[in-house]
Amino acid sequence: MKDLLILVGIIVISVLSINFIMFNTITETNSAKDEIKSLLKFPSTAKFSGIQITKTPDGRHVLFISGTVNSQNSFGMDINNNFECKFEDIGYDKVKECGLTY
Repeated sequence: MKDLLILVGIIVISVLSINFIMFNTITETNSAKDEIKSLLKFPSTAKFSGIQITKTPDGRHVLFISGTVNSQNSFGMDINNNFECKFEDIGYDKVKECGLTY
């Protein structure tokens, strides 16, 4: 019985470690912010809020990061845009797609 509990513990730790290795949400969040900033007219004015991180439960290793970014447009006015970035593990590569909704 003790050996079985140890084995179950090792399996749980392994699964959690693999999940963390596949997606380090801090890294992906920073990458999403950088990608969204590159789409803005004045990236230095970007202020992010309402960031949500969602992982797909079906084991496809897909991570969505969404939220709101406030930044200045070319007229100097503050505008709010929603954004979403999708990260997907494919082999050793992470595919990233990001976009703004106006």
